[in-house]
Amino acid sequence: MGIGAGIVWGVISAVAVETSGSAGVDVVSAYIFRGGTVNDEINVNPYIEVGVGGVVFGTWGNFNTDAEQFDEIDYYVGYEIPMPEGMEVPLSIGIGYTEYTYPNTEETEADREVGLSLGLDTLFSPSFFVGYGIEGPFLEDGIYLELSGGYDYELEDSGVTLNAGAALGYEAGDNFEENGFSHLTLSVGGSYGYGTLSLNYVVETDNDVLAVDEDFYVSFGVSI
Repeated sequence: MGIGAGIVWGVISAVAVETSGSAGVDVVSAYIFRGGTVNDEINVNPYIEVGVGGVVFGTWGNFNTDAEQFDEIDYYVGYEIPMPEGMEVPLSIGIGYTEYTYPNTEETEADREVGLSLGLDTLFSPSFFVGYGIEGPFLEDGIYLELSGGYDYELEDSGVTLNAGAALGYEAGDNFEENGFSHLTLSVGGSYGYGTLSLNYVVETDNDVLAVDEDFYVSFGVSI
């Protein structure tokens, strides 16, 4: 740990700021981003996330097993806005920034995006996300909207949790030739201990907006 990092960590410890962390890795049968196929090879996605107070810092990578290299490494920061005390509505509001970088590829410019998310801690956990691409080769001047929800069911005394979910995406702005609903992703899966498994199916909603090449993919993950 460097001197600067040590000083920062010392200050955090002195003021007793709540900290948390997680790390894991997912193995996916194809890399699908917002309904679009980035590649249809087996990919490995390691990630690590650290929370300090209400701020979360994280990084995520995509290792392409066919090319044997990292095609993408992302860095992000997010903050969940605290709700007023006594507020009975189970609402969460988050803001974030993500930088998408592409090492070992021809694309040297990074994509940068800011986002806002709204969620309700109710049945089916509905949430809404809007992202705006500040700059970059793929996301600049683009607006992505997503409405999602899901349901978890814990099997009694088994440690197994089953889940199902859906996410509907809408592309707007100038990074797509046509604007409209881009895809609907349906997912079923489960978790046990540190492991998760999900089966995902991407429904093409408008091929003028986004043509779905790979409609089914599997994800297996381990996290701590």
